Parts: sequence; C-alpha cells; structure tokens
Amino acid sequence: MTTITPLNKGIQTAPKDAEGRPLTRTKDGKFIPNTNRPALNQEILNQLTDGGRNTKAVLQQDIETLLDQAGNSEATKNLINSLFPQKTENMPGGTTEAVSNDPGTVGSAQSTPAGLSDDPALNSAVTNTGRLIGQQLWNQRVTLLNHEQPVFELAPHAIKLLTIEDSYLNWPLQGTIIIDARYESFERAFSDNFVHLRSDGRLEILIEIWPSVRDGELPDDIWKIVFTGSVYDIEDIAHDNVTTKAKKLYFWDKRFQFIQEQTLQWSTATGKRYKSPEVPAPKAHATDEERSMYTGEAIASLFEAAGFEEFIDFDEWEMGACKISYVAKANWSVWDNIQYIMQQQISDDNINDICILDWSRAKEKIQLVPFWKIFELAGDSADAPGELQIEHLFFEARSMELRDEKPRQTSPWKAPYLSAAASKSIDIKISEYNTILNYQFVQTSGIDSSKGLITKPVYSHWHNRKQFDVDVKENEIKDIKKNYFTPNYVDKLLGKEPVFVLNKTKTEQLAIEPVFSPISTLNPETDRLGRSVFGKGKILYAGIYLNQCMVVRLQGSTHRLAGTFVGIDRLNEDSDTDYDYQVCGQYLVVEVKHIMRQQSYVTDLTLVKINAYDKLKNSNEEIF
Repeated sequence: MTTITPLNKGIQTAPKDAEGRPLTRTKDGKFIPNTNRPALNQEILNQLTDGGRNTKAVLQQDIETLLDQAGNSEATKNLINSLFPQKTENMPGGTTEAVSNDPGTVGSAQSTPAGLSDDPALNSAVTNTGRLIGQQLWNQRVTLLNHEQPVFELAPHAIKLLTIEDSYLNWPLQGTIIIDARYESFERAFSDNFVHLRSDGRLEILIEIWPSVRDGELPDDIWKIVFTGSVYDIEDIAHDNVTTKAKKLYFWDKRFQFIQEQTLQWSTATGKRYKSPEVPAPKAHATDEERSMYTGEAIASLFEAAGFEEFIDFDEWEMGACKISYVAKANWSVWDNIQYIMQQQISDDNINDICILDWSRAKEKIQLVPFWKIFELAGDSADAPGELQIEHLFFEARSMELRDEKPRQTSPWKAPYLSAAASKSIDIKISEYNTILNYQFVQTSGIDSSKGLITKPVYSHWHNRKQFDVDVKENEIKDIKKNYFTPNYVDKLLGKEPVFVLNKTKTEQLAIEPVFSPISTLNPETDRLGRSVFGKGKILYAGIYLNQCMVVRLQGSTHRLAGTFVGIDRLNEDSDTDYDYQVCGQYLVVEVKHIMRQQSYVTDLTLVKINAYDKLKNSNEEIF
C-alpha cells in the first residue's frame, strides 16, 4: 500500500493568544504576539475619511494620530485604548510593537534587489522605503487600505513594476503595479500579516515617490508624486511555477472611481449654484432660462453633489459663457453627465476659448481652464521661460566625424532658455536627465489634417421659432486659424509660426464637415458661443492634439507633469534648418508615464507642438 505524505506535514498550526488572535511565527520557528492591529471601527473610519471620500490622511498617518487630532475627550482616549493595544516590550522571540504598517509581503520568500545585498555602502544608503537607481536614491512608499484591515505597506523589493500615467487626454491619473506573490504569500498567511484584495472598487492604494537630496529642499508640488487611487481590476499573472507568481493591480484616481459609479438625481434647477441667481419659487413655474445655469457652474455643481466640492480649484475654474438647462439622465453616471456638458463649455472671457477639465497633480485639485491660459504660461521670451516650462531637453550631440570640418556657429535657442542660476521648478536642466537618446518625431498626419482641419458649419434647431439655424463664419477654417488658433496659442510661444497647414481644397470649402448641435435656444447670443464648440471647438482640439508629436524616453524623474511644457534644443550645433524649426522649440506635455522597476526608472513623455520657430516650406496655402 502506498503511503501518501500530507503536503502540510511538519507545519504547525499557529497557536492563539489570550484574546483568541493567532500568533505570528518568526523565521526561527518561535511564535510571538501578532503585530497588526484588530479590525478598524468602521464608524470612526468613515468619520475620519468623510465617508470614504478622502482617505489620504489615513493612508499617510497612524490612526491614533488622527484620533488625537479629532479631540482629547475621554471618549476618544477610551476608543484609542480599545482599538489599539499598548506596545509590548521584550516578548519571547523578539520585541514587537503595535504598529500600523508591516513592510514585509512575501515572508521567507523575500528577495533583495540584485547588486545591493553584498555592498554594505549601498545597503546603508537604501532605507526601508527607498531604492537606489544609478546615483539617485528615490523614496517610494506604497500602502493599501481595504477598510477592514489596518493600513498595509508594501516593501520596495516586493514591487516588481510600478507604472503611473499622468494624462492630459483624460481626467484621472491611473496606473498598474505588479507585486511579488510567490507561493501566494501576498494573500495567504497564518496571521494578520496579509491584505485581503477587495473586488468592489474599495481597495485603495496610496503611492508616494520623491527624491532624496543632499542639500536644500525641492518643492513637493513638482518633485513629489502623491496619488490616492482605487483598484478597479486585479490580474493573476500567468507564471511557470509558484516561485514566479505575481499579482497585477490596475488602479485609477479615487475620485474618478466614485464619479463614474454614481448616478444622481440632479438638475440645473435644483443643483448648488455658484454664479447664476437662485431659481425663483416655485421652481416648477420658473422659465427654462431661470432654471438654467452656466456650463462650468453645472460641472462644479455635479462634483459638489457627488461629494467632491473640496477638491475643486475655484481659482482656476471657468464658469462658462453660455447656459444650459439640463436634467441628469437616470442611467448616466456623474462622469457621463459631466462629459456631455463639457461638449458645450466655452470660456467666459473675450477670447471665448475651449476648456480642459483636469486633475492637477501639483495642486491635488480639479481644474477647468481655457487653453489660452495654459499657453500663456509657457513663455515667449528667449531668456525668460514661463512658469509652466518646467524642463529643458537636449538632443544627443552628433559625433565629430559626422560634423562639417568647418566649425558651426551655434544658432539661437528655439525655446526660452533660463541662463541664470539653476532653478528647481522652471526650465530644469540636469545633464543625465535631460539628454534625449530615444525619441520619435511625427508630423501631422495627412488624413488627420484633411478631416480635422476643415470648415465645420454648425446646424441647430430653434424650438421656440420652429426653424433651423446654421453658424458658418465663426467655424470657417481660415477665420479660426487667423482669429483664434494663432493669437490664442501660437503668439504666446517663442516661435510665432503656426503649424496649421491649409490648401485650396480647405479654404475654398471643397471639403467641409457639417455638424449638428443639440443646443436649444435659451439666449440667442450666448447659445451661439456654446454651439461653436461643435465646430470651432473641434477644429481647435484637432489643431492642438493632432499636431506635430514627439514621444521621448528619458531617465526617470518625478518632476515631469502633464499640462506643462518642455523646451527642446540642440547643444553646440546649428539648428537653423527647416526640420529643426519643426522639431526644436516648446512642446505641451500631454502624457507622462512613470515606469519604475526594481533596478530602473524611466519616464515616457508624449508631447505635441503647434508652432515652428520660423516659416516652413509647407506653409503655401495656394497649393490645391
């Protein structure tokens, strides 16, 4: 008879302490009191996090600290004592404390990053939350909260890959993280030293990354990534055996998780108002005009109804030039309704520009601003970069063998260049981080130009007059290039030549795209501005996002943010060529990907450029 040996032979079931909690086994086989805290009181957690909407403080600080801040009453002290046992010293097997975070995640299967374990000098430089990449020490802290267990901190060596995307193309920050889960030790443990991965979008992740510096300080709003996200999907990665098993967590901005979930009973008549006068009572008898509100005001009101008013940056918020009378659709989420209203958002200044809704990583606020305001902060003076030109990049110099024998005189910078003392926030120049080794430059696609940069007359129906209307002049392609694209954006940059290629097929209206606007007339003058978003707005979006593009991979750094500008130039080489007028200059950063592996950190930038330093050879509009 064959004897089958149980797989768990020799494994001792963890005993329990006096309160019935399993003890934790150390590497030498001893059992000691569990270091994790008991389950949190959900009522108190909700109170500290505004019903779960703002958990950043809980993820960054000890619960005791927050409770202390909440008040020093006897009830608070009793609650602290009941939730968190006192520290216990000199227990058998070692000293333990009731701490909030356990840095370990993979038990006895933990591994040290290659090349660090045998070097005492490097080991002393790397902290529990740090990793050394090249000559730079980066602090990295990743914590998880499932609202039922204590905050759980991941050790840096357990993070195989971390990617964070900061995009101007969509509102939320998002990313992925691959966690070492060999032997399923990330979730399977004989103590509370694990985290249960929730599958309802309520597993939260806090990511903090910032550089260590020898002298002085770096401004956190630029150099420190602080991001609270919701895990919206979990993947068990395919593997060869249990020693290579890993979990991949997909996450995006926590606020986005809530607003794309929630459906609300909301209308412009009942929502909170910031600019429009209150609706006269009774509201049911008010006119459509009285029950309407400005489009930007409506978006802010929707965020308020969803519980996120505190995150609105009202100093950088466009209330809009036209009004909308609107009732939230029953089967649409808050985000669906916001996207619909954004189609009619136009700035209320004299420029009447299109707007961008964005989460500012630097300010940790939601902003709604016109595009001209962004370009205005890029800087148009050769020696004075604007506050949004964060960095200056340089192409790798050609070898001497490839240069002309006759020395060349260096041509002017094609982007504003700060020649004064090094700045920590404007036109940053750090040699190993600012040299472009790998890039792809793409000119405007011919198909995008022929479809996006053409006249788009807007048709609409006036319900009260029972007639159709068409807006042509303000949506005509030459008018837009001359009166909007060039003065609003291009003239605010160093190079004053717009990259907005026209030909006779476009200017003689042989190619047009009629567009229908669903806007019903409330006010004939302001409605016309709102309807123009469907024509002029689409052309301006195409002129920005479908223009010249560059994708760059650089040595990684946290100071790169979407919605800023970078200057690109050539060092010690002549750049006065038709090609360099295109490829050198100021670029808008539309997407940043921070990719951090255990021994590498790179940043991928997606950039767009709407201008040239001087007139290009393809600017002849008389060609058919």
